[in-house]
Amino acid sequence: MLDKYLDVKKENKAHKYMSRILICIIILLLSLIGTSLSSKVKNFYKEYIFDDSFEFMKFKNFFSKISGTEKEEEKENTSLVMSSFISYESKEKYLNGERYEGVKENFINALVGGIVTFVGDKDEYSKTIIIQGSNGYDIWYFLLDDVDVNIYDYVKADTIIGSINNEFGLLISKDGKYYTYEEYLNAL
Repeated sequence: MLDKYLDVKKENKAHKYMSRILICIIILLLSLIGTSLSSKVKNFYKEYIFDDSFEFMKFKNFFSKISGTEKEEEKENTSLVMSSFISYESKEKYLNGERYEGVKENFINALVGGIVTFVGDKDEYSKTIIIQGSNGYDIWYFLLDDVDVNIYDYVKADTIIGSINNEFGLLISKDGKYYTYEEYLNAL
């Protein structure tokens, strides 16, 4: 009886993965057919996907709705508090974000799970990582010494993403509005 249960469970898991693959193929084929037949569709793709910043988390959430999610993905911890990982002596406003000084730790953790959309130097922000969070917020970690993630990586909350030395910066934005860390926590 246990063997039958395990076989059914394996078939269900295989069925889920096959349905996800088929959905991806259907979306790809519809996109290719649409861009080859209609100039409106081609212009839409050019304007909103190639020229604009593509929002990976919206697509991931949409895809999860139509293909189903597994139990482990639904339990992702997205509400960890930075103060439990980082202690600092002072903070001050820095451009559109905040700069934390007197940091005793030498690493920085991701506040929320999401897709890494930028890694590199950004003007006055210096070494920067931008994560498009699964909750819709873009979180910038800047003034970093070293980076431990690559662009388009998916990181979970609490993952070490970079190293710091005595200071780091944090910028949180959503829909063109900037939030302090406290405002961000209150908005969740």
